[in-house]
Amino acid sequence: MDAVAEPEPSEAEPTPTPASPSPPQPATPAETSLEHEVRIASRNGRWALIAALCAAIVSGAVSAGSAIYVNTNQLDRSANLAAQQSVRTDRQKAYLDFLTACSDYLGQVGVLKGVLATHTADREALKSAINGAASQGGKALNSSLGVLLAGSHPMAEIVPGFATVVSDFSGQHMTPFILRYLTPGGAGENDDAGMLRDEASMSGAIDKLIDAAGTVYTEVLDQARIDLGFT
Repeated sequence: MDAVAEPEPSEAEPTPTPASPSPPQPATPAETSLEHEVRIASRNGRWALIAALCAAIVSGAVSAGSAIYVNTNQLDRSANLAAQQSVRTDRQKAYLDFLTACSDYLGQVGVLKGVLATHTADREALKSAINGAASQGGKALNSSLGVLLAGSHPMAEIVPGFATVVSDFSGQHMTPFILRYLTPGGAGENDDAGMLRDEASMSGAIDKLIDAAGTVYTEVLDQARIDLGFT
């Protein structure tokens, strides 16, 4: 038997090669321009947003600073007005207390002058009138301290004049009269004639006191009207 001839192997079929991607097509001028404009618009938008935020921050800071400045000024003005009002109130009270005390003192000195004018030898009546004047004089001097504390500089130069007037009258006339005629054991304890004679001298001294104290009183009143804004 003839041998069966084996079939020759067929040639291997070639493996298909995948198609390579086509190279990118260059962008057209229109597309390039559009992309450029988009980038510019995006960048400009970011800068516009940043600028807007900065403007808002600056505006807010300026507004806040202005508000703080206005509020601070308002507080300062309010504090100054309150301080001025407090000073004015204190001055008004001090001036009024002093003027009232001076008026009461001069009134009591007038009572003493009235007793002296009767040419009385009644020592008890004289003691009562003198004690009343001395008491009111002490109140007036005490109230002058409040004026020196709360008053203006011009007022501080006027008020001591009242103390000088009162001290001169007391030291030169009233105290010697008391020691001589109204003090037990005094040189004129039983000297009615001498007392009546010195009463006339005392009365003349009271006239000078009232005139001098009245001048100071008027000066204080005029300065008080200026300090308190009444003129």
